Amino acid sequence: MKSQTTVVVGAQWGDEGKGKITDVLASDADYVVRFHGGNNAGHTIVVGDKTYKLHLLPSGVVSEHTHSVIGNGVVVDPKVLLEEITEITKEGKSLKLSVSERAHVIMPYHIAMDEALSGHQDALGAGSTKRGIAPVYADKMYRHGIRIGDLLEPDMFREKLEKAYDFNVGMITNVFHAPFSRLKEDIVQEYLAFGQQLKQYICDTEVALATAYRDGKRILFEGAQGMSLDPDHGLYPHTTSSNNVAAHAEVGSGLGINDKKRIVGVVKAYVSRVGTSPFVTELTDTVGDRIREIGQEYGTTTGRARRIGWLDLVQVRQSVRMHPLTEIAITKLDILNGFDEIKVCTGYYIDGTLVQEMPASLNAMRKAQPVYTTLAGWQQVYTGDMPTDMRGFDPAVQAYLSFIEKEVGCPIGIVSFGPKRSETVVLASIVSEKKEKELTAISPIDGRYGMQLESLVEYHSEYALMRARMRVEIEYLIALGDEPAFTLLAPFSAREKEQLHTLIASFSLDDAARIKEIEERIHHDVKAVEFFLQETLPALGVAHAIPFIHIGLTSEDINNIAYLIAWRDSLTDVYLPVIDALTASLGTYANTYRTTPLLALTHGQPATPTTVGKEIAVFADRLQRQRGILANMRFFAKCSGATGTFAAHGVLSSDVDWVAFHKSFLASFGFDQLLLTTQVNHYDTLVESYQTVFRINTILLDLARDMWFYISRGIFHQISDKHHVGSSTMPHKVNPIHFENAEGNIAVANGLLHTLTSHLPVSRMQRDLSGSTVIRNQGVALAHALLAVQSMAKGMTTITPDSSVLLQELHAHPEVLTEAIQTMLRKYGNQDAYERLKELSRGESVDTVALRNFIASLDLSAEDRDFLFTLTPEKYIGLAGSLGERV
Repeated sequence: MKSQTTVVVGAQWGDEGKGKITDVLASDADYVVRFHGGNNAGHTIVVGDKTYKLHLLPSGVVSEHTHSVIGNGVVVDPKVLLEEITEITKEGKSLKLSVSERAHVIMPYHIAMDEALSGHQDALGAGSTKRGIAPVYADKMYRHGIRIGDLLEPDMFREKLEKAYDFNVGMITNVFHAPFSRLKEDIVQEYLAFGQQLKQYICDTEVALATAYRDGKRILFEGAQGMSLDPDHGLYPHTTSSNNVAAHAEVGSGLGINDKKRIVGVVKAYVSRVGTSPFVTELTDTVGDRIREIGQEYGTTTGRARRIGWLDLVQVRQSVRMHPLTEIAITKLDILNGFDEIKVCTGYYIDGTLVQEMPASLNAMRKAQPVYTTLAGWQQVYTGDMPTDMRGFDPAVQAYLSFIEKEVGCPIGIVSFGPKRSETVVLASIVSEKKEKELTAISPIDGRYGMQLESLVEYHSEYALMRARMRVEIEYLIALGDEPAFTLLAPFSAREKEQLHTLIASFSLDDAARIKEIEERIHHDVKAVEFFLQETLPALGVAHAIPFIHIGLTSEDINNIAYLIAWRDSLTDVYLPVIDALTASLGTYANTYRTTPLLALTHGQPATPTTVGKEIAVFADRLQRQRGILANMRFFAKCSGATGTFAAHGVLSSDVDWVAFHKSFLASFGFDQLLLTTQVNHYDTLVESYQTVFRINTILLDLARDMWFYISRGIFHQISDKHHVGSSTMPHKVNPIHFENAEGNIAVANGLLHTLTSHLPVSRMQRDLSGSTVIRNQGVALAHALLAVQSMAKGMTTITPDSSVLLQELHAHPEVLTEAIQTMLRKYGNQDAYERLKELSRGESVDTVALRNFIASLDLSAEDRDFLFTLTPEKYIGLAGSLGERV
């Protein structure tokens, strides 16, 4: 299942292309979070013709819909951060950024200390970028570091700086004998100014992220560096200064995560390294030089040439295990274009022993020799259309990727083969959340057709039902307060009403989950909403209203209003617009083909010709009539307490006209008052609405079957898609699937609607719960009805009348003109006209010659005889051409 949280991490030495992968994944994220490191990390992102080189800002800043966060685990050089903010915003790009007040600040003495340390470490050095990263993390552990929030508090900043400055400057000058000339007061003034410039971005990001996570927002964590640079699990001491394993995302952001994270390990198709350390697969020959130049392997931060080597799967295998990775994103495949063969390291020989896992010993790594598997190279990653799955790549690329998956035991989910966003493929083998739901759902409504029916989720899901129930409860509470004659509950203030309405507007999946937890404990769905409100109202300052939640009401009072809201609003917002669109398209179709002649069939036999347009217009007209009935229907709702007597209300107050009060309350939802009821709404008006949808379905069933027969007669041509398959064994088949799908969905919809209409108006005595089970399926019935309309609309776009076949069919049945001939004879007073034509044509094969001979034998005026001689089946359409224009 697709996680709410995704972590992007480097699986090698860094410089794998994490920035690009983060940018690609940011399209599906609400927040992008940096959680460790500083401006020693560099990301290059190409968007269109614009290249962004970032060091501190998360890569999500180039996606304007995402909110970027610099977490508490990041160390920040304020000057660098302000420069990047200026670069991003100078072109008018909006920036949604939050910087943790807990993030530590890189000070000038940290940079000087880094310079001094680099010379001190010699062969054990990490190849520092000299940006002050290690010293600032050291200060953090020494407990005299300075945090971003301190820059907003001058006194605290001065107090902390006093200690930190003396310690660090003393180390620089007295231990390393290096110069440092910055005065303490100059630093104070400069950094307090930085604080004011960054003030608008500084906040408690831990709380902000926790709120976002609770509200179901998608959060993407962007790692820096790579697995082999982690100070605990990498090739120590040739490492960076902060943990970069995926588990550190929670520590470095302050967000506790209780779901399974998606962890994407970025792997470059080869390996690069900046700095000193053992490098088992390093290429120091022309092959390495070639890869470096093609790939432009020079540090984003330092500009230093990177060391180059073949892909090391021992290194990747450790990342798969340690993070642990759920998938791999492989990058820079295009850099290997044109190589005849490509080597991949699958293990090390150390003192004659084969090792396939990364050793901790630095001495062992110095002695390690690579074990290579040689694979075939490729000229281009792909040819032809952009790949959408593994099969779209060159066969040698497929073999290369499959080899990696098998060796490290992790699927490749993303393949990148260029700097642009468009040069990235998310492989279909990684199942998306929606695809997983489609594959595992029991009902096709939630599975196969889930994406087509997403518009109904806001009305007919369990979440939507809970929200509607809560809306009714809250509005009832407000109405009680507003009732002048009801003195037990004071009116809510404008501010309190706004807060109560915000509960409805901001109702989240987490809120729904909490209600579900309560329901599982007490076994009552409506009472669970009441208990949820009891938990929630105190935080709004209206705890005094808790005794009046749901007072005088029964669960049916809440439920019948909630179900009516769901049905009415989904008809108005979703179903009727689709019906209108189909009706309009049928009208256009009818007008387009209003004069196209069509052989009619009555009882399956040739009959008086009509036109394609007129026959389609029949259905458009029928739909318009039923649509009008459905749109103008009034719904009656019940709100009168247990058994519909207002008994509890009478105990509550004798001063209130409760009938009038509830009439007004129901009118606020747009419903009429149903005054005479048992404990439940008898739903007669809702059933009338169901029956109208049933009739619309029946009209569409009639149309679907007609279209099916027209296609089977060959008079309508189907527009086929070359990629579609009509039969698993008969290649020639083009099936009328849209009309058949419509027919199937209508059968299910009408079956459910029949159950709803026959069951809901019936209740044992004053109440039973069987109706509660049945009415939950009104959304399912509407979903199948909606699918039918969608299928019909799609089907009508895939067929066109075949004029030549239409004419052939008409010419093959001249007997349809016998109606015109006998009508002409009757005009002349011939009493046996019908019998004479019946004798000529009924059950007989009649051709044009026979008809002309018969006409020639008739005693008619020359004008009428000529009329019949020139009359053909395609001309005998009466007013059909003009009738088709009337929709």
